[in-house]
Amino acid sequence: MPALYFKEIQYLKKTQLMPLVTIVAALIGAVFLLSFFQHIGLVQPLLPYKLNFVLFRVTEILSVFLLYLIITAMVMKLKVHISEKGVEYKFPPFKNRLHVIKAIDIKELKIVEAHKLRGYHGWSIRRGFGARKGIFMISGSKGIELKLSKGNKVILGTQKPELFLKALERMKNSKLKKNG
Repeated sequence: MPALYFKEIQYLKKTQLMPLVTIVAALIGAVFLLSFFQHIGLVQPLLPYKLNFVLFRVTEILSVFLLYLIITAMVMKLKVHISEKGVEYKFPPFKNRLHVIKAIDIKELKIVEAHKLRGYHGWSIRRGFGARKGIFMISGSKGIELKLSKGNKVILGTQKPELFLKALERMKNSKLKKNG
């Protein structure tokens, strides 16, 4: 079993989404109920029947889509492990496969601030066009930028950037000792 130097699992903070989800759900619910009551005749129709029927179906679709977004936000997490195998990360439900960056492939690393990354804001996965850059952040404003031997860059969000860097150094040093 390889030595584990660092482990971090980050979840999306539900408090960040709750006001938005509540407002959108209330609006969709209100339109849905109004359309439903008009459709069954409990409320005087404000719109022609066909338009009311379309509105009813659209709110059904929006409700399912909102439910999908809520479930996705609830299961979204960023898992990062640093072991003798390398830096392992996984970002379900978007990247379910475990990705491994070997110590030998890391050429440079540094702490970066998320708000200073031009063109990359928000949660989740960001891919830079032409820049061969992948950003995996879920909460917080700091990340570790790994410049790889092939010229790619990967930024992994972390709440503990100093511990992350120390673990990377320990991983690289253990590889040097084994190979040396």
